[in-house]
Amino acid sequence: MCGGLVGMMFGKKRRTPEEREHLKGIFTRTLLASEEFGPFATGIACVHTDGDYRIFKRPMGASRFVKQRGFREVMDFVDNKTTILMAHTRKCLGEKLGNNANNHPMLIPPVLGTHLGFLYNTEELFEQYGLPRVTDVDSELLLQMAVRSLEDGRISRERFLEYIRPCHGQILMVMVSLKDPENTLIFKGNCSLEQRLHVHHRVRMYAPLDILMEHAIQGERLWHKVRTHFASISVHKYEDIRWPWAYHSFVKFEMDPGWPWDEYEEREKARQEARERLKSEKGED
Repeated sequence: MCGGLVGMMFGKKRRTPEEREHLKGIFTRTLLASEEFGPFATGIACVHTDGDYRIFKRPMGASRFVKQRGFREVMDFVDNKTTILMAHTRKCLGEKLGNNANNHPMLIPPVLGTHLGFLYNTEELFEQYGLPRVTDVDSELLLQMAVRSLEDGRISRERFLEYIRPCHGQILMVMVSLKDPENTLIFKGNCSLEQRLHVHHRVRMYAPLDILMEHAIQGERLWHKVRTHFASISVHKYEDIRWPWAYHSFVKFEMDPGWPWDEYEEREKARQEARERLKSEKGED
């Protein structure tokens, strides 16, 4: 599924109506800025701490989408119980555009998610794992794998990683189990993902490119850039959105042949060694 993938993960806080409106404005501007990545369909979803949710998606660009009643209804659903507000803009690659089930966010109960990227061996893996299929898009495979990975309603990181190892293509996945709505799982394979964290708002934004968020925040201070490693999986908690609850870096799986995993590993090791040397030097001083 190619296109754009943006969203806001909320931490626990009693926000004023004015603060919520401010954050919703930033989210909307980020969504509009991502339209060029996926002009054919747009969707949003909002999840609460009790697992209640709203979802709206239509085969139209974001500039038309934000004027729809359904968009306003989802945005009105945002309150201090919201854990995530996710959105997706879709670039159709031959799938049926008129089938709204193909658009994102996609719900395979109880997992709700968005996917950026594409898979080459979708049909093979559906058959290999004996997974059901209700849409025409490769993204469903990843959500069906997440459903198979559930343990007491929570997506097991270890089981999910085992399922996706045979995947060939590109994956960036944001998903949440409605039975575990306070934890949002992000899998960043070999697609771009940037994040911004605002400690005062207790909000973490994400988008494929930082410039989309830079445009949306309109110069507001304290939106700190947060690095997300390639080939990593993280779980972000509503209880404390500042730090991922769990983080696995450089989990190897069979993605694009020739993808420079070793290059990324060597680069990250060098950076880590440089950070450790800097800490050591400061300690000596």
